[in-house]
Amino acid sequence: MSSSCTPPANVSTSATRARARECVRPRSAERRARRLNTIAASVDRDSVSAGDDCEAHAAAFETSGETTLKEFVAQALGVATLASISGGEATWLIDTEGAGKGCIGVIAQQWPGPRFLLDSSRTVEQHFGERPPALYFRYWCQAAPEAVFSALLLGEPLPSKYR
Repeated sequence: MSSSCTPPANVSTSATRARARECVRPRSAERRARRLNTIAASVDRDSVSAGDDCEAHAAAFETSGETTLKEFVAQALGVATLASISGGEATWLIDTEGAGKGCIGVIAQQWPGPRFLLDSSRTVEQHFGERPPALYFRYWCQAAPEAVFSALLLGEPLPSKYR
């Protein structure tokens, strides 16, 4: 017995193409549905030096309410690149309620990826609710990222930005 998306061998090529258009793989249907449910999002970041102020850092992009926070941060980093610091040690805080508020994680130039203070599989919709989704990357200079992450996790004051 043939599957519902496989035409019989005696069907013409044009009929095969028409049948193929009717058969949508679940994954592509899921992607199409996500595009239909897109929401506007924004990202901004601190400047790291006077020369870094030459260009705006704010950017807008589209996401979905079903996007995980981990994916959302990756999307934001794709449209708003963080400045690389000579020496390779820059620490950034990931804020979700404007600069200095709602920190959800830490990014360190020397780490392979962000470290989250909450479950990064939560969705944009779960985290932001009715608020427009937005991230702000706050530069914490070259402070030790492990110490910054630990302080945030324990609810302690952040270590100095300056070593």
